[in-house]
Parts: sequence; C-alpha cells; structure tokens
Amino acid sequence: MRLLFVIAQKRDSKYFQEHLKPLIDMIVAAPEFKNEQQNRIGLVFLGEKNKVHIESDGLISFQVNSASIGTIDHPGMTPGTIKEINGFVNEFRPNVIHAFERSNLVLTIEFLAVSKRIPVILSLINGPSPKNKTNIFNKIFSAILSPFGLGDSYSRNFYNNATTIFAANEIRAKLKAEELYAGDFSDSVVLEKLPTLMGFYEKILVRQKQYIKSKRFQAILKAIPTNTLQNKVRQKLPDSRETKDRKKIVVTSVVITGTALLASLITYGVVKGVSKFKHKKPQADSEKKD
Repeated sequence: MRLLFVIAQKRDSKYFQEHLKPLIDMIVAAPEFKNEQQNRIGLVFLGEKNKVHIESDGLISFQVNSASIGTIDHPGMTPGTIKEINGFVNEFRPNVIHAFERSNLVLTIEFLAVSKRIPVILSLINGPSPKNKTNIFNKIFSAILSPFGLGDSYSRNFYNNATTIFAANEIRAKLKAEELYAGDFSDSVVLEKLPTLMGFYEKILVRQKQYIKSKRFQAILKAIPTNTLQNKVRQKLPDSRETKDRKKIVVTSVVITGTALLASLITYGVVKGVSKFKHKKPQADSEKKD
C-alpha cells in the first residue's frame, strides 16, 4: 500500500501537528511499513522551496515552495511547481491519496488523481469554503491552469470530486444543503487505530474499481479534456527555474495591484478637479458683477 497525504500547511503549524502528524506517526511506526518494500508513506506539504526528501523513518516528502501573507501560507502554484508535483505523483505511484481541507495545492493533486484513477479521501475539519471566494492567488492559479483543463467547472466540483469525505455532522449537512457533495461520507473513528485505518484504505481501493464505473465519476471525467493535465504538463509547460517562477507571480501581482491603484488615483483626480471647478465658478460670476 502506498499512501500519499496532502496538506497546504507547514509542518510546524498547529493544524498539521494536531490532525495529520499523529496519523503519519501511527502508520510509519507499524512493522509492516518498516519491513515491507511495497508499503510507503508520502507527504506533500508547504515549505520554503520545492524539495523531495527521504526521511529517516522512511517517509518520502515533497515540500512545495510557499509565501506567507499575514498568517496564511500560499503555495507558489507556478507551471514549474505543478510540473514537479506531477512528476512526484508519477514517481511515488500512490494507491490512495488522503488530503486535508480545500486549497489550490489539494485541488491540483485531486485533479491529477482523478485523471490517473487514484481514489482521493478528503478530511474536512474547518468545513467547506464559502462559495465564490476569490483572491489574487486564486485568480493567478486559475489563469495558469485553465489552458490545461483545470477550469472553473472542475474547481466548483472540488468536494464532489472526492471518493469519500471525513467530516463532522454539521459539515456534512452543509455540504449536502449547498449541493457541494453527492457521495458517501466516512466515519472518522476508523482513523483512531491502525488496523481499522488500513482496513479502511483497503476497502477504498476495492470501492474505487466500482466507483470509476459510476455515473458520478463519469460526470467528473467529462470536466477533464481528452489530453489530461499530466500529459499536457510534460508537453506544454515551460521548464523554468523556481526563482523565475516566483518573479512571474510577483510581477503579475504588482501589475494587477498597480493598475487598480492607478485607476483609483485617476478617479480621485477627476472628482477633485470637478469639485474645484464647481466651487470657482460662482466666484467668477460675482467678480464680473462688481
């Protein structure tokens, strides 16, 4: 069994320490994962630069470069980074992907997983993201990936694209009420002990064979072009260095912000000019009368 965990958090974050670290520690400590060559644990998380590392406990990690804006870490989802993520998934060859919360990083890997028919389990602790939530990073991300098939139609179905979801009852109710997810939920109690956890992952593999034949999965595939992302990523994405990719994001952000600021200044200048003209006109008329 090859398990790949994905989280858009740094490893020293409170979320990672509370929700994912205990799960990974429990699995890597198991004798079957220490002694069996075919059993592997992988982790994709946020860090300072793109880097693959094989750790002393056998964990194979891929650190994705990110930038901190306030208290939030944003992954640098540039064409070069996406190409490296795709390469890592191809090399690691996971049987099951277990991701945490919605993010551009998780969305990218989920998209790759659906294309490769890999089951994706989603854990939601914070609940679904608000509809129509956008920021500069999401806009840049959408612009980068839209030519490769990961458009708004796929992104809107983020939750529905998961094979199954771990979530509390109130989060389940919200997902159903907002029609964000039409699949089955799983009970988080299976995550507490290794035998039930591994049994659950095995069942997901069996379920996946049936799931890919279902109408729901076929509908998901329709949102993906014939030439899938992992093929196009090799054919069309440019080979660019990390520093060059970061500059692209910075330049794009500066241009968009600068344009908005310039427009605001022009509007302010026009309004100020009109206001001065209106105040001066009556004064001119009174001078003529004198």
